Amino acid sequence: MDVDDICEGFFDLGSLWDITIDDVTLSEATEHLWDTTIDDITLSQATEQIEKEIECENLLENITLSQAITLYNPGPDDMELNYAVDFDMLAKKEGGSKMPVGRYDHFVNDSDLKELVNSTESKNTRKNTYWSVTTFNDWRSARMLTTGDQIPDILSFSAEELNFWLSRFVVETRRKDGKAYPPKTLYMLCTGLLRHLRENGVHLNFLDEKNSQFYEFRKTLSARMAELTTQGVGTSTKQAEPISEEVEHVLWEKGLLGNSTGESMLNTLFFYNCKLFGLRAVDEHKTLSVDQFELGQDQKGKFINFTGRANKTYKGKMIY
Repeated sequence: MDVDDICEGFFDLGSLWDITIDDVTLSEATEHLWDTTIDDITLSQATEQIEKEIECENLLENITLSQAITLYNPGPDDMELNYAVDFDMLAKKEGGSKMPVGRYDHFVNDSDLKELVNSTESKNTRKNTYWSVTTFNDWRSARMLTTGDQIPDILSFSAEELNFWLSRFVVETRRKDGKAYPPKTLYMLCTGLLRHLRENGVHLNFLDEKNSQFYEFRKTLSARMAELTTQGVGTSTKQAEPISEEVEHVLWEKGLLGNSTGESMLNTLFFYNCKLFGLRAVDEHKTLSVDQFELGQDQKGKFINFTGRANKTYKGKMIY
């Protein structure tokens, strides 16, 4: 293909914009493309159009129709252009509207999307959801069998039914050994049920404090968790490892405890205040005063009467 063929093919585009190309001059083409009644047309706009036409004449042999259209497009969005593109003709000139092979070879459905989401979910989260739903269904079956109540599947609950039945669930549900769930575990059961609802298109957030529909449920859950905490369910007392006699002996041998230096004396005082009187926090040591200690002696020997102040580890007097 030579340059004349390219430009001849290019000017065939005139039919796309209702332009008659036969024996048209450059000035006539420019006049047709731009409405000559537009008073504010600038010299730079005309020059830009001429440059584009000259550029078209110097195209390489492999230029495509779409590339030529891009070059020939007059440009400014605010120009009032009087042409309309015939896209059917464009499709024919570019070889039809065939779909590129391999571009769209797979279309997803609902199960594909669900599988994609589940593939990125934590295994522990998935286990928690399954465990929560199983626990709820076990309670549901037991209640229906015992009381004769008809409890629908949780996915078909209305807001009122969700509020009603979940309030009873958090109070009545038990572990397999019959013991009550700890408060934190009870809350995790609820979050698992909420996740199950959302995954199945039920968007009723019964844990949202701003949602008044589930006020009674949240009030019941809070009261149940407080009750379990008071009963000591799920609570464990954290206790520091005691210092053995062997370790204490090593501290004396290395001079960390003793009365040889001022530092060792302070260490010894701090150590035995902790060991004998149960002082732990820094402020408990800083607020110690002499009047809290009383030295005495009785038929059993010498003793120290320590009067402590109430704190989380001490509730009364200690006598040594």
